[in-house]
Amino acid sequence: MELFSHPVIATIIFLGILVFVHEAGHFLIGKLCGISVEVFSIGFGPTIFSFSRKETNYRISVIPLGGYVKFYGAVRGEEVPQGLEGTEFFAASIMSRMATVAAGPIANFLLAIVVFTIIGFHGMKHPPAIVGEIMSGSPAEKAGLQFKDIIKEINGEEVITWKDLQRIVADHPNESLTFEVLRDDVAKQITLVPEVIHDKELARSKGRIGISPSFVPATLTILKSTSPAAAAGIPQGFRVVELGFGGQVYKVKYWRELVNIFGKVSKGTEQITFKGYVENKDPREVTTPPSNLQSYVVDVRELESVSADSIGLIDSQLTLGVLLKPSVGVLAGDRIMSWNGIEVENVFKLSELISNNKKPKADMEVLRAGAIQRVTVELEPIDVQKAEGKVTMFRLPVLFWGSLENTDFVEEKYSNPLKALRYGVRETYVLTKAIAIAVAGLFTGDMPLKALGGPIAIAKVASDSVKMGMIAFLHLLAMISINLGLLNLIPIPVLDGGQLLLIGVEGLARKPLPESIIEGYQKIGFVMVLALIAMATYNDLGRFWASMLKGASSIF
Repeated sequence: MELFSHPVIATIIFLGILVFVHEAGHFLIGKLCGISVEVFSIGFGPTIFSFSRKETNYRISVIPLGGYVKFYGAVRGEEVPQGLEGTEFFAASIMSRMATVAAGPIANFLLAIVVFTIIGFHGMKHPPAIVGEIMSGSPAEKAGLQFKDIIKEINGEEVITWKDLQRIVADHPNESLTFEVLRDDVAKQITLVPEVIHDKELARSKGRIGISPSFVPATLTILKSTSPAAAAGIPQGFRVVELGFGGQVYKVKYWRELVNIFGKVSKGTEQITFKGYVENKDPREVTTPPSNLQSYVVDVRELESVSADSIGLIDSQLTLGVLLKPSVGVLAGDRIMSWNGIEVENVFKLSELISNNKKPKADMEVLRAGAIQRVTVELEPIDVQKAEGKVTMFRLPVLFWGSLENTDFVEEKYSNPLKALRYGVRETYVLTKAIAIAVAGLFTGDMPLKALGGPIAIAKVASDSVKMGMIAFLHLLAMISINLGLLNLIPIPVLDGGQLLLIGVEGLARKPLPESIIEGYQKIGFVMVLALIAMATYNDLGRFWASMLKGASSIF
């Protein structure tokens, strides 16, 4: 697979499939409509390999950035070989010509359906539709969704995976949705209205309800040095596995489970036994729980009520485990409490604050050894590709001790061919709709022109997808195929959409259009397409110039 992941080879394979399918669409429907084909070429420029069969010359050409089908009589008045009279492109009916031109983009959509059907047969793993973390003040919290609720349906539509949940919520901003959930094996109905957010990357508004498929582990940070937890000697980064009190032992895995169990502690309980182990500071290294767990007994007799706060505990999702750069102004074991004066409750809030930050330093409050410390942190500049182009962002170069975890993924797989096909059609429709909105945004100004990508971008993502595996490659193939189909339907001269417009106008006028109009229209289209290619290539160079130079230097 390493050979195929080379950008040049990956691009040739990738574009070769897309171009062949697109041009085969034109070719097959043209032949079915009785139109003779002069040349079927994959690629442009000088011919590498060719052969002829009947009236058609089949070619593979040097430049693998496209292809073409040349029909006899594609230009009015063009002479055709003897015996092919009457089979010219312009001799065909309006409907035959429109079908032939439209067949290329349609073939791209059909390719996407086939690819997604194959993916459906193979199976995909997704997070289950289970409520993990719930954002404070979110529509989900206000409506009463709870930790570990299993979402089964939304407005009568079955929900199998987190992807289904995401899609339905995103498509219904500010609309009432009725959730069918399973809570402790009891079915419940919850109605909520997703808030509206604007997705700059997709140039659209979408819904959000404020839940995550991820779970905060029951890894502890000591909140107060004078607390019962500190007095019991519980160390920083202790991962709770069991909680015992009143003759009962409760299994624990996640922070919210721990908090819920604290709520069960009755007044008069004298002590709680925490069993577990110290989590590895580096989340990249999985800690195997030891066979002999450590035990700590916390005295809770003096507490009015038992809670994480009264015991002196807080979760570790914002506790620093590993510093990726030593001089950032914080220490391993610090727990982030605020960022530039704004309180930080969870990693989602921190991520939002960091993504909106444009400065190389940040003022933070951290919990260090049970006391609040004010520090100024040096951030690491990184270049990130956004819809508006490459932007410099500043990240906090650390790894957190209590990194979020996912439950076991569920597999979405369709062994029934009809169900797999239905999945393929649905995925193609959903992706086509999203891409169409983004393409329309290029013309309305909602999507910046810097979002355009060209051959270099395709080479990069094709190479990356091969490295990620066959399913990633197929998914990208389907996505770019839909892109190609939609872009070709834009009514710009030279593109299929422009040709369809010309043929449609001819059909309405009920007479051939003057050659001067067609020629002028095509010249305009040629300039427009060249401008788009130049813009896309310019954007690609801006995105990947540094990595291209690095790759070129490695050759010498």
